[in-house]
Amino acid sequence: MDNQLEELKLKVQDQDKIIKGLREKVEELHDFILTLAICKQADPKFPYYNFIVEYQISPDKKTAIELLFMALSQKLEGKNLDHIRGKDVGISSEILFSDTPLQYKDVEGAITKILEVESNLVAYRLIQAMKDQGMQTSLCEYLLSQVNPHDYDSEIKL
Repeated sequence: MDNQLEELKLKVQDQDKIIKGLREKVEELHDFILTLAICKQADPKFPYYNFIVEYQISPDKKTAIELLFMALSQKLEGKNLDHIRGKDVGISSEILFSDTPLQYKDVEGAITKILEVESNLVAYRLIQAMKDQGMQTSLCEYLLSQVNPHDYDSEIKL
């Protein structure tokens, strides 16, 4: 019995060493990716993807943003939203299912909540990047038409 316990302890120690090595590799890769993201030349064809890398948006948050924009786009187009009723798409059901037009401030609040940021500039830059990349263009143009870009000039220069 003691022999089996010792063998088990050795296996656990070996597994701990492997896990530690893998953690170090993951941290190393993460650092390399961040360094690459900082020094790379942004491709003007992909401003949204550049935004995702620049702000280190997780795949889950990226999916949540894209789900939000899909739902908002369908609302803007007057499509039936029953297929998403009861699902969390990042914005309150009251806003999504109301007859009132979409408001930039509501969408801005949903984006900052999903991305867990306080700066409204992040939401503005996200919408602008999506529009520039040709994603949900009608929705992005509609939302941006409600904003004076000069309101963000002082934040952009910081």
